[in-house]
Amino acid sequence: MYELKTKVFYSDIAEDGLAHPHQLMDYLQNCSVLDSESIGKGALKLHETGFAWIVSSWNIEIDRYPEFIEELTIRTWPYAFDRLYGHRNFDILDSQGIEIVRADSLWVMINIEKEMPKRLTKEDIEGYIIGERIDMAPMERKLPMIDAGDKLEPFRIRRMDIDTNSHVNNARYIAMAEEYLPKDRLPKTVKVMYRRAAKFGNKIFPVVKKQEEKLMVDLCDSEYKPFVSVEFTL
Repeated sequence: MYELKTKVFYSDIAEDGLAHPHQLMDYLQNCSVLDSESIGKGALKLHETGFAWIVSSWNIEIDRYPEFIEELTIRTWPYAFDRLYGHRNFDILDSQGIEIVRADSLWVMINIEKEMPKRLTKEDIEGYIIGERIDMAPMERKLPMIDAGDKLEPFRIRRMDIDTNSHVNNARYIAMAEEYLPKDRLPKTVKVMYRRAAKFGNKIFPVVKKQEEKLMVDLCDSEYKPFVSVEFTL
């Protein structure tokens, strides 16, 4: 298990003084990157070999949102590897050691140039410490595409959205999807399926659908084929 201790800084919070879903995902992402760094398999070093870990899907459960200046412990550990996928859990503890966020995630190692998955080898996973899976609902590897939603105003990908893989960073998609949440309600769960990578200069065409206590957001290309599907439970 890898632990990262931090505080909720002013740059982490929204208007309500809380760290919103995309910021929580930033915490989780940073923790997983540092876990790899700690065993000599950091993102930039791996990038030099022509490969990268990318996240395929998320399932995040949020009991409460962290507040400004609150001290947090972010923890992560892989709980399984198979031929193509790494399965990784996370949690966030408050200063009293109480779990306030938990997450399950599915990762794939890709050949950056070919943008194709790489079959995992013993060398790829050597050094990672396997833990037990958190007791959560099974990971949904696929979310349904929205069949009849509202097509909203498109927008362009900015340079600030791009990471070292020349793709939109996974947390930035969530920040985009959060724009369609009700102002006075934050989600209890966030489910994400990354279908394909958006890049600088692409235009995003959002499709949004409200269904009972769920808000579904597809971030699509001009033909309304999703780059990413997000499901918030309110």
